[in-house]
Amino acid sequence: MEEATIKELEQYYGFTVEGTPIRLGGLSNQNHQLVTNRGKIVVKKYNPYSNEEIRSIEHQALSHLHTKGIDYIPKLLACQEEGQENGQTTIRIGTDTYAVFEFIEGNEYQKTVSQTTDAGRKLGLIHTGLEDLTIDLGDISRRRTIGIKES
Repeated sequence: MEEATIKELEQYYGFTVEGTPIRLGGLSNQNHQLVTNRGKIVVKKYNPYSNEEIRSIEHQALSHLHTKGIDYIPKLLACQEEGQENGQTTIRIGTDTYAVFEFIEGNEYQKTVSQTTDAGRKLGLIHTGLEDLTIDLGDISRRRTIGIKES
């Protein structure tokens, strides 16, 4: 992650980065863990071909789950820069789009009965928590959300 990008994120979100970013996994988007003066966060840099409509629905669903008290889903942080749209959850830096999430410590999945049961229970709560989320999916364009780089 470029230093100039980190400086802009600090300005937009009101934190100070301490240390070096750690690259996390991700198939389409780039994800980095940053340690800040307010704790750990995850910065997601969206693939340039990502579908903005689908990203918006994802962000609405995450926020909705947090209003339901489901706190094991990473919280999406809103931009704090003056002049930005209130509650804006993505920020453009140059030609790239970013979102910032709180970091949630996890445990390595050991495939035990108790972990599998717990995972199933949590998935069930997520599904239940989304039942009353009203989003019209009819307007979602069907364009590809993952680009293929040609050689």
